[in-house]
Amino acid sequence: MKPPTLELLQLEPPPYRELTYHQRTGWACCWCGASLLRAGGVPAGRARGRSGAHVLDVDVYACGPTCPEIPTSAGRYE
Repeated sequence: MKPPTLELLQLEPPPYRELTYHQRTGWACCWCGASLLRAGGVPAGRARGRSGAHVLDVDVYACGPTCPEIPTSAGRYE
């Protein structure tokens, strides 16, 4: 059985440069910054980023669908 994901919400995670180190490494929720070390998280997608020719995309994680900081519209970062 696959773990639950946030893909059903069709939301793009915040851009790479807006994330903290802990959010980039998957230790904290990409939306609210809460620690995921004890409770774990669900995949939230890929945070996109570039530095010249270097692609900085990373997989990010979230608390879950009930995270208080998830934006209500998919166009927040477009």
